[in-house]
Amino acid sequence: MESVHYAEVNGLAIMEGDMIIGTVEEVEARTREVEARGEIEASSIHAQGVAVDNLDTRWLNSTVPYTIDPALSNPSRVTDAMNAWQQATNIRFVLRTASNASQYPAYVTFRTGTTPGVCTSSVGRVGNQQWVNLVPECSTGNTMHEIGHLLGLWHEQSREDRDSFVRIRWENIMDGHASQFETKTTYGADLLAYDYNSIMHYDAYAFSKNGLPTIETLGGQTIGNRTALSPGDVASIRLIYSIDNLELFVGQTYMDVLARPADLNGFWNALDWLRSCNGDSTCIAATRTSFARSLFESQEHRTQHPELDPSSPNYNSAYVTRVYTAFLRRQPDPEGYNWWLNALNSTGDYRGIINGALNSSEYRQRFGQ
Repeated sequence: MESVHYAEVNGLAIMEGDMIIGTVEEVEARTREVEARGEIEASSIHAQGVAVDNLDTRWLNSTVPYTIDPALSNPSRVTDAMNAWQQATNIRFVLRTASNASQYPAYVTFRTGTTPGVCTSSVGRVGNQQWVNLVPECSTGNTMHEIGHLLGLWHEQSREDRDSFVRIRWENIMDGHASQFETKTTYGADLLAYDYNSIMHYDAYAFSKNGLPTIETLGGQTIGNRTALSPGDVASIRLIYSIDNLELFVGQTYMDVLARPADLNGFWNALDWLRSCNGDSTCIAATRTSFARSLFESQEHRTQHPELDPSSPNYNSAYVTRVYTAFLRRQPDPEGYNWWLNALNSTGDYRGIINGALNSSEYRQRFGQ
C-alpha cells in the first residue's frame, strides 16, 4: 500500500496544497478500511484526468447544491466558474435555500479562505456541509480548478503514469512541499490520456523556491491552464458522472430506493457483484437489475413503504407506483401504470419492470445521458 502524505491544517488533511481529503480522523479511518480489505480497490473507471476513487463521493443526480457566503468578495467568479462546468457537462448546480434545505443535506459553501494565496476544496462529495475556500486573489479560473476537485478530480500531474509525460525538478521545490508532487495514492484512479491542457494541471513553476521550473514537460508542452476547461476535463466529468459508472450506480441506487447512502459492506458487496462480470455488458445489465431489485424487495425498503406487503391484494399496484417514484422520480402516468400493472398481474415479472425503468431513456436523462 502507498503512503498517504498530507499536511494537517486545523484538523483537516490537505494534499497537494489545495485538496481537502477529509479530517485527519476520516483519512486514517479510510486507510484502515483499505487495509482491512487486504487490497487496493481497482477502479472500474478507465478514462483523461485522475479522479477520486472512494466510497460514495459522487454528487447524486449529478447535482451540486451550493451556498455563497455573503462575505465572499467577487461572487461572480463562483457563478461564472459554475456556469463553465454546467455548460460543458451534465453537472448542475442548485442554490440551497431555507425552502429546499431538507432536500439537500449535503452541500458546498463558497467562502473566504484564510491561508494567504491558497484556494482549497474537498475532493468529491463529503456529506453535510463542506467548503470551497477562496482568497481574494483566486480568479475565476482558479475557482474552476477548485470546482474540479469538488466534483472529484485530482491534479493531473499526480497520475501514476505522469513520469512518462513530465519531469519533476525536485531540487527546485520549496522546502516542505515535496509531497505536493507525489503521484496519487489509493484514493484516485487515472482517467483517459495525460492532459497537459487540463485545468487540473499545476503550472511549470508551482511551489518553486528559486524561480526555476518545478515541472518540465518532456515534449515542451505548455501547462497550467486556468482559462477554460479542456476537452479532457469535460470528458472525465462526463465519464465519472455517467450512470453507467458502477460506483455511481451503486450509490445512486441506494439513495433512490432506500433514501440513504450505501453502507460500507453493502457498497463493496454490490460493487464486487458487478465487477464479477469482468466488463461483459450483458452480465452487467442483468446484475444491475438484480442488485436494484434486491434493494427494492428488501425488508428495509418494505418497512419504509408498508404498502409493499407481498400479501396485500394491492401489492402489484404499489410495486408499480413505487418503481416510478424511486427510479423515475414521478408518479406513474395512467398509460404506463396500466401497462405495467397488467404485465405484473399476468406474468408476475417483477424483474421486468425494474429492468424497464433502469434502461428507459427517462431514467438516463436524469443523469444527462
